[in-house]
Amino acid sequence: MDDMDRYLNGEDMNHMFPELYHKLQPRIHECISRHTREKGEEWEPSKRELESMTDEIYEKMMREYPEIDQDLDERKRGMGMEIDIMQRPFFGRRRIFRDLIGITLLGTFLHRRRRRRRRRDRDFY
Repeated sequence: MDDMDRYLNGEDMNHMFPELYHKLQPRIHECISRHTREKGEEWEPSKRELESMTDEIYEKMMREYPEIDQDLDERKRGMGMEIDIMQRPFFGRRRIFRDLIGITLLGTFLHRRRRRRRRRDRDFY
């Protein structure tokens, strides 16, 4: 396989994702697949359903990898912050990780929808 084939298949690029992504992605696919089987292939989640899916995935990840939520350095720095720094919004690990799950969920839904449209267009012609 030459470099162009490797680039087009995304083999080199997939190895660049962080380890956390590789732990998270199978749970996202499993959750989406289960909901799609229950509600149909054309189903798209509402905001409430997306939040529920995010909660579900977050809880699974915390049970399997509790170290994700533990950062002792972050707590130590929080104790000695100056007043002007404390007035900024604080995005802790929990919120950032939940946002990452939501972003990845949405990206996966958009990717699935784009693939379905391409297949239909190809079959039509």
